[in-house]
Amino acid sequence: MKTLRFETAGMSGTNKADVENCRLRTRIENNKGRLIYLEIGGMERSKYSVNKVFDNHGRVDHCFYSDIAEDLKRNYSKELAPIQHLDYEYNRANILKLVNEKLDCSFDNIEVSEDLRVHDTDKALCSSK
Repeated sequence: MKTLRFETAGMSGTNKADVENCRLRTRIENNKGRLIYLEIGGMERSKYSVNKVFDNHGRVDHCFYSDIAEDLKRNYSKELAPIQHLDYEYNRANILKLVNEKLDCSFDNIEVSEDLRVHDTDKALCSSK
């Protein structure tokens, strides 16, 4: 079983989605062996939400190749930039679908942990290979 592992980066319990945290981040190795940094978040729809159709609206804050020095320096990869404009329901199933379909991965499940530290290493926290 291939587990997509995320570090919590927000406040636990701040989102009613089954994700348990409003912000998550990770560094993954996709099926092609590419290293990708991904930071996502979600927020509950409220009366102040504009044009949000989901109960828990998901967003991609950062998504770039961390195995390319220039992309890592800029926190930007032109090829992955369109992912930052996708709208999705913020839940485990849709996060898994997003990562597998858009980042060429084949993860089976998601693990969310406060004990992971993505910025303590330049290696992948999980691999899809």
